[in-house]
Amino acid sequence: MNTAPLRRRLEPVWGPLQVAASEPWVILAGEPTDQRGWCSYSTAGLSEVAAVGVELVAYGPPDEPWPVELLAEVAGFGAAFGLQAYQALSLGRGLPCEDSPLTGVLLLPPYFEPAAVTTGAPALWWVVPCTTSEVEWAVLAGGRALEAAMFEADLGPVPSPHRLPVV
Repeated sequence: MNTAPLRRRLEPVWGPLQVAASEPWVILAGEPTDQRGWCSYSTAGLSEVAAVGVELVAYGPPDEPWPVELLAEVAGFGAAFGLQAYQALSLGRGLPCEDSPLTGVLLLPPYFEPAAVTTGAPALWWVVPCTTSEVEWAVLAGGRALEAAMFEADLGPVPSPHRLPVV
């Protein structure tokens, strides 16, 4: 997997990237910077899978493994079944951290990134952790409705693994 094109796109904003995982998916990680108080993660190579065609991004606090595990899980689902923007997915369990009520995800554009990161191919989708009730609501009302509720709640790029539902 050649990560150089994605690195050239992300590193000017995210800083130097390290490989956080290489199996089953390559996941790149950027440490917090002066401008960004969180770690940034991206799959690298998922866009080469015909059913997907995008890379996934997530944000998390330093020294927390759950964003890498979350991206790997969603990437595996995407490779098997495909993914769509504004899609809500149930993971069937909480985030891989103690007692998290966040049991699903919503796929959104990466709003916290500048145009230099979001412009170009492949497209990037932000993997936003959600509660069971949020995923259920998104299935009924649509992913864009959940997106609006999340932004109204002003959640920010790094969700607390223990946050309450917004709907």
